[in-house]
Amino acid sequence: MEGLSLDAFAGPDGLVLLLSMIARQEYPTDQLIELAKRLHLPGYEESLMIFQQAVGEGVVAPAIAPGYHLQCEIQEVLTWAARKLEDPLGQ
Repeated sequence: MEGLSLDAFAGPDGLVLLLSMIARQEYPTDQLIELAKRLHLPGYEESLMIFQQAVGEGVVAPAIAPGYHLQCEIQEVLTWAARKLEDPLGQ
């Protein structure tokens, strides 16, 4: 990955590049998968730090493996977080 800008991994061609690197086991798979999620899943990066809190508060119940969030779950977490910012005391 050295010498490649972050832009090289964006868009459809960037996703294919990441997938090829995973297939060839060029770098640790978990790191490449996390990079792919952060770049290619809308809202993933923004929801990352609050996702577990949202699960704990019953906002979402993840449908698949830990660390793999469906788009509807990500959007629900972001909506919940926005509401909490508007009304931090829950009134």
